[in-house]
Amino acid sequence: MASSRAQQTDPSPGDDPSFNKRTSIGLSPRRPTAPETVQRPPEAGGRISGWWLVFWLCVLLLTVGALVLVRALPADLSWRDALAFFDRSAPAPPSAERFFVDFTVDDGTFIPYIKPGVASMQAVPSEGVYRIDVWPAYLAWTRIAVAEAPPLRLEVDAIVDVQTPNGKIALLGRFEDEDRFYLFSVDGRGRFTVALHQDGVETTLRPPTPLSAIQPAGFANRLSLEDDGAALRFLANGVLLDRIEVEPASTLSFGVGAETGGAEPATILIDSIRIRKP
Repeated sequence: MASSRAQQTDPSPGDDPSFNKRTSIGLSPRRPTAPETVQRPPEAGGRISGWWLVFWLCVLLLTVGALVLVRALPADLSWRDALAFFDRSAPAPPSAERFFVDFTVDDGTFIPYIKPGVASMQAVPSEGVYRIDVWPAYLAWTRIAVAEAPPLRLEVDAIVDVQTPNGKIALLGRFEDEDRFYLFSVDGRGRFTVALHQDGVETTLRPPTPLSAIQPAGFANRLSLEDDGAALRFLANGVLLDRIEVEPASTLSFGVGAETGGAEPATILIDSIRIRKP
C-alpha cells in the first residue's frame, strides 16, 4: 500500500528573523522537532497486580503445610485411615444397631437345639452360618427380644439350600408367645407367604405369591421386617412385599426360623441377623 507524508521546507535565513537571533546566542538555527515515534506510557494491565502475589503466596504456604502434614503421617496409612485421622475430633453419631450376629464366632447367644424328626438348629462358625434343618409339619424358630419401643427393623441374610427348594426362610413379628405371632416367609421357588398364628391356629393372610425380587434356592436373600408400632412391613432385597396393620405395641419381639412346604426336610443357612432403628 502506498503511503505519503508532507514535508516542511526550511525558510531562508532572510525570511525568518528568529534564525539570526538563535545563531547569535550560540543555539542551533532550528529547535529540534518531536520524534516521529510516539512514546506512550505503559499499559496498566501489563504489570502483575499485588493481589496476585498474595494469592500465589497463600498457595505456596498451603502446599508446604500439606507436605509437612503428609510426612508426619505413617507411611502405610490407608485413605480410610487418613479420613478417620482428620475426622477423629468429630463426635461419633449414635449407632442405630441394637443387635447383630454373623455366626463367625459361637458366643453362646444361640443355644443349639436338636430333636430328631423335628428340627436341628446350631451355629457353624467354620462356615459362618446358623444352620436350621426342619422336618415337614414343623416350624423351627429362635426368639430375639429387644426391650425397646418401635420403630425397629429386623434384617436377615439367608439362603434356602439348593437341594431343598421347598424350604422357607421365616421371620416372626409381634412374637408374644408360641401361640400368637405373625409369620412372614419366602421359599426356594421365589414365593412369599404371610400368616397369623393365634391359639394354635394358622390363618393365611397372603397365599404363596411369586415375585421376581426373591432369589431362588442357592442364592442369598436379604429379608426385612419393619415394625413401626402400628404396622408390619415385609421386604425382600429392598422391595416391599406386604404391609399388615397391627395393634399398637410399646415393646417388640422378633423371631427367625424355618419350615418346609414339601414332604422332605429342608435346610436353611442364615448368614447374619441384625436389629436396628430404621
